[in-house]
Amino acid sequence: GTIPTELGHLSKLENLDVFKNNIRGKVPTELGLLSNLERLYLQINELSGTIPTELGLLSNIEYLYLNRNDLFGSMPSEVCQLRTPNGQLEGLRADCEEEVQCDSRCCTYCS
Repeated sequence: GTIPTELGHLSKLENLDVFKNNIRGKVPTELGLLSNLERLYLQINELSGTIPTELGLLSNIEYLYLNRNDLFGSMPSEVCQLRTPNGQLEGLRADCEEEVQCDSRCCTYCS
């Protein structure tokens, strides 16, 4: 399946975990509307495309796991700016050894 764009309307959602669920398609830009989201676990799926800059709107995010997907391109600077001490983001995982460009000041774990 895919991640429904309608999830962006769940404004009180704090945790979204679709770890290892054979999810395909793109990461919906609408996830950036989840202003109360603290944990977003999308790892070990078949997500493709680039990482949306809208994820940089997740001002309360603490853990963002995007690794082990088919995502590519650069980690948006808007997401990197969420890292502590500026923001709440403590854990940011991506496939930055190959597909996603993300340096150690931004990503905390590369697979």
